[in-house]
Amino acid sequence: DEVAEIARTLRSPFERARVEMMLGSRHAIRDDHSAARIHLQYAERLFELSGATAWAKSVRRRLDRLEAREGSIVPAVGPLSACRAAWSLRLTARELEVAMRAVRGAANREIGEELNVSVRTVEVHLGRIFAKLDVRSRVELTVLAHRTDQHV
Repeated sequence: DEVAEIARTLRSPFERARVEMMLGSRHAIRDDHSAARIHLQYAERLFELSGATAWAKSVRRRLDRLEAREGSIVPAVGPLSACRAAWSLRLTARELEVAMRAVRGAANREIGEELNVSVRTVEVHLGRIFAKLDVRSRVELTVLAHRTDQHV
């Protein structure tokens, strides 16, 4: 309680978020899930406010694990979801859809049919994706996707 009171006096949203995250983790360890959830949600909002998106995502993962442990219904997370989230910051929505389908192994024609665009449009999107993500081929794109998903 004393730490929470002192945290309220911190001016930096980032520093306050770090304290809230620590308090949330501490409550989770002690199986006080409702208090943990409150602190972690507050930390997530403060990290977002301060622009620390990686920290906010980390807190979101902790919240998801906490909810899963409680037996809540947690939305199913698809494969490469962390990769999708990371790439969404660099790619347009259409490029992201093309990239994820290419990583899945779909051919250009198949991607074009799924997205209702021409094969040439898919090729142009892939060229832009390769340039933005600094890869040279679909194989490198797939490797990058799986590495990103493991480490984000």
